[in-house]
Amino acid sequence: MTIILTVSFATAAAAFLLLSLLLAVNLRGRRALRWLLLASAGTALWAAASVALVLAQVPLGRWLWLADAIQAAIWLGLLVSLLPRGPGAWSLRGALVLAAIAIPTVMAVGTVTGLPMPVPTGPLVLLLAASLLALIAIEQIFRNADPQERRALNPLCLALGGMFAFNLFVYSHGLLLNQLDLGFWAARGLVAAATVPLLALAAKRHPQWAQELFVSRPMVFYSATLFGVGLYLMAMAAGGWVIRLLGGVWGPMLQVAFLAAAGLLLVAILFSTQFKARLRVFLNKHFFRSRYDYRREWLRLIATLSDSQGGTAAQRALKALCDILDSPTGELWVSRAAGVAFESTATVGVQASPALPADHPVTEFLAETQWVIDTEEYRADPERYSHAFRTLPEGELPTDSVIVPLLHEGRLLGLARLDRNAARGALNYEDHDLLKTIGRQVAVFLAQELDRDRLAETRQFEAFNRMTAFLMHDLKNLMAQQALIVQNAPRLRHREDFVDDAFRTIEKSVARMKKLLEQLQRGIGTAEATRINLTPILEEVVAESAARTPVPKLRIDGYCEVRGDRDKLAMAIAHAVRNAQDATPADGQVDMHMHLDGHEVVVEIRDTGCGMSREFIRDRLFRPFDTTKGASGMGIGAYQVREYMRAVGGRVEIDSAPGEGTCLRLVMPGGGAGSVDDNVGAGRSSVA
Repeated sequence: MTIILTVSFATAAAAFLLLSLLLAVNLRGRRALRWLLLASAGTALWAAASVALVLAQVPLGRWLWLADAIQAAIWLGLLVSLLPRGPGAWSLRGALVLAAIAIPTVMAVGTVTGLPMPVPTGPLVLLLAASLLALIAIEQIFRNADPQERRALNPLCLALGGMFAFNLFVYSHGLLLNQLDLGFWAARGLVAAATVPLLALAAKRHPQWAQELFVSRPMVFYSATLFGVGLYLMAMAAGGWVIRLLGGVWGPMLQVAFLAAAGLLLVAILFSTQFKARLRVFLNKHFFRSRYDYRREWLRLIATLSDSQGGTAAQRALKALCDILDSPTGELWVSRAAGVAFESTATVGVQASPALPADHPVTEFLAETQWVIDTEEYRADPERYSHAFRTLPEGELPTDSVIVPLLHEGRLLGLARLDRNAARGALNYEDHDLLKTIGRQVAVFLAQELDRDRLAETRQFEAFNRMTAFLMHDLKNLMAQQALIVQNAPRLRHREDFVDDAFRTIEKSVARMKKLLEQLQRGIGTAEATRINLTPILEEVVAESAARTPVPKLRIDGYCEVRGDRDKLAMAIAHAVRNAQDATPADGQVDMHMHLDGHEVVVEIRDTGCGMSREFIRDRLFRPFDTTKGASGMGIGAYQVREYMRAVGGRVEIDSAPGEGTCLRLVMPGGGAGSVDDNVGAGRSSVA
C-alpha cells in the first residue's frame, strides 16, 4: 500500500507542479489568476507532503489531517473569489471564509499541542463539512453564471466538483465505518491529478485568468508521442500476458513473437513522416493558438476587394491573395464558362501568360481535389500529389509557387499562382486552409463581377430591343396611314381635297420616319425636353384619327403646357385614341377632354366600347407584346403610353368595366398653365 500511496500522490504533485509553472508563466499581472495559481501550488505541496509523510511512515493521523485541511482551505478561498456579488451570497461567502480559517486552525492547534479532539472522528467531520460547503459553492457559482461565463466555468466546476465529491465520499465512508479505507485514501491523489487538464482548460477559457496558456509545441509533440508510446506498450504487454496465459505450451513463444511484431510496428509508426505530420497538425489545431489573426485577415480581404481605386475586380482579387503570403508577384486566370479555357486576367510583377486549356493537368487536378498546390512540395514528394503533373514538360510547372483554386458553386472558376516570398517558411495546414477559404470568397467576388458584366450587356441589348419594338410599332402606324391612302386612292383620286390630304399625310410620315431614324442613331430617350402647347397636338391627333370611326370629339378647357418631346407625346396620345377607336363600334363615341386639375394637366379619353375588367387592366393591359388584336396588333401601344407618361413624371389612370366603356386619363405635371383670358390665341374650343 505504501507504493500505491506514493505513486498516487507523487502523480498529483507532478501534475499540479506543471500546472503551477504554466500559470506562473502566464500570470502577467492578472490578479484573478493568482487564486488559481495559489490553489494549484498548494495542492502540489499537499501531494508532496503526503508522499513525504507516507515515506516517513507517519501514521495516518494529525499531520495528514492538517495537510488536507490546508489544501481544502486554499480551494475554498478560490471559490469565495468566484462567488457572485450581492446580498444573496453573503451568508455562503461568510460560511466559506469561516470554514477556510477555522478548520486549518483547529487542526493546527490539535497537531502542534497534541490535544485530543472532543470526539475521535472530529477531523473527519470538519473535512466532511468543508467538502460539503465547497460543493454548495460550486453549485451556486455555476447556477448564477451567464451563458458566456459557463463555457469557461464548465471545466472548473467539473474538476472541483469531482475532487470534492470524491473527498466527501471518502470522509463519509470513514465516518460511517469509523475507519478510513486506505485504498480510497490512496485514490485521492490520482483523482486530483485527473482534474489538472480540466483546470488548465478553465484557465485558458476564463477571460479574467489568462488569454492563452503557452506550452512549447515541440514539448507537447514529444510528450504526446511518449504518452502514446507508453499506452501502446502497456496495451501490448497486456496482450502478451493474455497470450502467454492462454497459449499453453506455445504461450511463451507466441508472446515473444507478438511483442517483437508490436515493437516493429511501433518503430514503423514512429519513423513515419506522415504519422508525425498528422500528429503535429492535430496538436496544432486543438491545443495551440492559430497562426493567423483571422479577424484581421478577413477585414483586410474585404477592404481590398471593396477598394474601387485598386484596379479591376481581377486585380483586387489577386492582390487579396498575394497579401496572405506576402507574395511579390502572381497571376490570376479566370474561365468565363464551364469547359472554356482559363484566360489570364490579372498579373502582379509579371507578364501575362497564355490561356490554360480547360483540360490542363493543373486545372483538372484543382477541380478534382480542390487542393492548394505547393510546387516545391510536389518536386520534393510527387507521390503526395499522385504524380498528377508528370505529363507536363519540364519547366511548365511554375517553380517556388503556390497555386490556389478559386471554386464557385462546385466549379473551378479560376486559379491564382502566387510566387513564394523568400523570407517565408514552408506552408502548414493553416496556410492551406486560409488560402482555400479566401479562394472561395474571391471566386464569389469574381463570379459577381462576371454576372454584372453579363447583366450590363443584357441591359444594353434590352434597351436596343425596346427601342426597336417602339420603332416597329410607330412604323406600323405610319404604314397603316399609307395603306389607307392607297386604299382610298382609286375612289377619291379625282378630288383635290383628297390629293392635298394625301400629300400632307405623306409629308408628315416622311418627317416622322426621319425622326425615327435620328432616334435610332442617337439612342432612344435622348431628346431634350421642351415646353409644349397641348392644344395643337390634340387637334392634330383628332385630324389624323378622323379617317377612322368613330371620329373622336375634342373639348379643351383652357391653355395647357407640359414639358417633354412633342413627337413622342403626340404619338402616345395617338396610341391612346386609336386603342379607344379599336375598342368602340362604329356607332359608338370617343370623346377627348383636356383640362387643368390643380398643377396637373389631364387629357381624358372616354369611349363607349367593350370595356375591360380590373384583372385585365392589372395583368395584361400594360404587358409588352400581349395583344387582343390578333396578328394586326403588337401589344406595345398601351405599354408605350404608360412608359412615356412615367418618363415625363406623369401617370396613367383607367376607369373601366366590361360593357360600360373606358375612361383613360393621361395626367402630366403642367409646364405652364393659365385661363383663356390670360393667354393670347387660346380659348375654349370643341373639334368634331
